[in-house]
Amino acid sequence: MFKKINKRTQGWLGTGVLITALLSSACCWLPFLFIGLGVSGVAVSAAMEKYRLPLSILTFILLGAAFYFAYRPCRVKTFGGAGSEDCCQPGGEADACCAPGKRQEINLNKLNKAILWIITPLALALVFFPGYSGLLLAGSSLLVDGQDAQRCVIKVGGMTCDGCAATLQGVLKKVPGVNQAAVSYKEGQAVITLTPDRVGESDLQQAVEKAGYKAISFQLIK
Repeated sequence: MFKKINKRTQGWLGTGVLITALLSSACCWLPFLFIGLGVSGVAVSAAMEKYRLPLSILTFILLGAAFYFAYRPCRVKTFGGAGSEDCCQPGGEADACCAPGKRQEINLNKLNKAILWIITPLALALVFFPGYSGLLLAGSSLLVDGQDAQRCVIKVGGMTCDGCAATLQGVLKKVPGVNQAAVSYKEGQAVITLTPDRVGESDLQQAVEKAGYKAISFQLIK
């Protein structure tokens, strides 16, 4: 049974690893995609956050299974054996037991191993993306006030990584009356320069909630 599973699932396991790794970090890379495309509905990224941990765990389970089926020990089929061995090895006494189809299977297994070692770093980079995504936002916290602008600091709840900060920052910048916006996940706040007669607290609160987060408090700095 395991022999059949090994043949049929090594490729699917590798595909599953990449898919679950992508989904596990979707809460952080989706914001960049949404902002780049100018697409609304960025709250989807916030909704994906609750699935990040189980998807990350599933990624490692699938990755472990892929390595198991690629490298699990097999018994060598020899003359006089019971005929139920898992595999044979070309060369030496066992070579006579290796049918052409079996040799092709061995070559395919080598290819699967090579692909697995390519997939592994990609999957790990995706799973841990929330931890280093802040590097992509370096320098985004600088604001320069205009002559008629007023600064507002919003304490934000619900952010879990710098990808969330990028999502909210993109949404706030599109609010009419907002001149500039910088959101910090580390500090849990958004700093905005705005034109007071064009945008109010309710507009900013609505924008924060639209992005899938919670505006805890507002502080105007004159």
